Amino acid sequence: MQPKETTAKPVDVSRHGGDLIALRDLLQALIRLQTELQDAIDLQLGAMRTADVNAMQAAAGRVNELTARFEHLELQRQSVVARLSDATGTDAADPRLSELVAELPDRWRGEFAALAGALRDRMLAVAAANRVAQTVCREMCEHFRAVFETVALAAAPGAGYERTGRVQPGDLGVLNAVG
Repeated sequence: MQPKETTAKPVDVSRHGGDLIALRDLLQALIRLQTELQDAIDLQLGAMRTADVNAMQAAAGRVNELTARFEHLELQRQSVVARLSDATGTDAADPRLSELVAELPDRWRGEFAALAGALRDRMLAVAAANRVAQTVCREMCEHFRAVFETVALAAAPGAGYERTGRVQPGDLGVLNAVG
């Protein structure tokens, strides 16, 4: 794959210093939020391990709150990056933080590269924790389905046999809470 040709010019700090400071503050806030999100997911997983339904609900609410805050700040970050990309002549239609960082003066480049890397690492850690939580939730639902099926089989007369030879339960009604 060919590298993009660029006619970008360095960021004029005297004209865009406010945007650079805003971007730095947004990146720091996004990193903090991702750390809080990781903590909330860890609490959620801990609640799942102990089957504490109230703690699971509280943690899920916190995850939703933090996710909404993150989405709001991410939109702001994208807006600032787009403005700065436009000012440097980089691809404003698809602004990339990494491309913008390359156009920063040396004294800013290192700090922004470190912030972008830290944010990326936090986001990857949160994604991994989300995959674990998703797997745990899926397994819990499968377990509940099996429990409900067993209860339904014991509570209702069978409606016939399945292809596998198992008794097919009758109407599960209220017991079909997760299907």
